[in-house]
Amino acid sequence: MQTFICLLISLMFSTICSCQLLDTSRYEVKVEFSPQWNDFFKKDLVWRGADGASSIDLEDGHVLWLFSDSFICRDSTGSRRRSTLIRNSIAIQNGDDLHDASLKYYWSKLKNKPQAFLKEQDIIGYGQDMG
Repeated sequence: MQTFICLLISLMFSTICSCQLLDTSRYEVKVEFSPQWNDFFKKDLVWRGADGASSIDLEDGHVLWLFSDSFICRDSTGSRRRSTLIRNSIAIQNGDDLHDASLKYYWSKLKNKPQAFLKEQDIIGYGQDMG
């Protein structure tokens, strides 16, 4: 019986916490495909893409790009099949206009093999109990 009461209280608590009303009328999610942006990231034959990206405006026409899992080609053929998958990479964009802005990619190397730019041990708080 005590187990049933604990389960019932847990369910009620989770329902109260998860069913809070959220005013979504103030928010809008908009997704657009941009051939111009897509082409902007295809200029480098060694950095071949990533599955996630975030950007930080550094002002004065500079933007820091943070990429998650990234494909780094082992040669300059531009082949994704000849690429190594690393955990993350970054890029610095110079210029606001996509027609003439440049983008320089960065990642680490170990024994001439591509490695993640940020290693897990480099991330503050990684693996530490924050509570």
